[in-house]
Amino acid sequence: MPFVRQMIRLKNGYLEYDWKNPGEEHYRSKAIYMDYFAPWDWIISVSTYTDELKDLINVNDFRSSVLAMKFGKTGYSFIVDGKGNPIVHPRLEGNPMADIRALDRDDFIQEINRLKTGKLNYFWKNSKEEPFREKLVIFNYIQEYDWIVASSGYLDEFYSILQTVRKIIIISIVLMLALALMASFHLTRLIIEPLNRLMAYLDMGIPESLLTRMPITSIDEIGKLVAYFNGFMEKLEAYNQSLRTETAEHRLTAEALMESEWRYRIILKCIHEGYFEADLKGVLQFLNHSMVVITGFSRKELLKKT
Repeated sequence: MPFVRQMIRLKNGYLEYDWKNPGEEHYRSKAIYMDYFAPWDWIISVSTYTDELKDLINVNDFRSSVLAMKFGKTGYSFIVDGKGNPIVHPRLEGNPMADIRALDRDDFIQEINRLKTGKLNYFWKNSKEEPFREKLVIFNYIQEYDWIVASSGYLDEFYSILQTVRKIIIISIVLMLALALMASFHLTRLIIEPLNRLMAYLDMGIPESLLTRMPITSIDEIGKLVAYFNGFMEKLEAYNQSLRTETAEHRLTAEALMESEWRYRIILKCIHEGYFEADLKGVLQFLNHSMVVITGFSRKELLKKT
């Protein structure tokens, strides 16, 4: 027979074939499980009609495995038959259908019996004292046994994980924004404070005291600007000291004073820094060439301005 040849070829495992016993009119599907015993070259088998397999199932063999599955805090798996009777359930096995419907606002067991496979949202409570809560069930139909295997859980328990993740994300964003804000304040302080000190030193150093110097605390652009300021003040101090020494040594006469003033003017004309003098009305009286370069106006235009 063909199924025997298939058994000889496979030697181990499961197969199905059509069969009818003597005296029967119709073929029926039959299942066989076989194992090969090599020492004797035997194939040891057991078979039955597939529509009788459900009668061989002992629910106690897998009840604990099904009930051990948990989803969230209170979610669970269960099995009902084609009429809606609980076969495996953590609380409802053996309860009358009327008691079950008291816990089920939407009569979802009747609905899953109609759909057989799919998913549903329904309202359920674990006891008569508890309020109804929305629940999700996903189910599948095993036709050979006329069973519906389902897993269910409360939506708020599923979403609680997402709420925890959302809180973590929000806290992380707040912390990152706080760190960014602190870093911004720190960088602003690093830039603004040296500039404010430089402005204060400039106010002190010109023209009251040519001995003013700023400490160089960094090597960035601010530090370079401070070094340039110190160099500028050193040049002014050198020029001023030269004039003072020359005046003390030679006891300048009126002509010497004029010559010294001329030299002073020459120095001011040659330095790269802009220099000008104005009277009490703000009218420009003297300016060097650097002022012309810096402002972009001609000497004639500048001498007309206040």
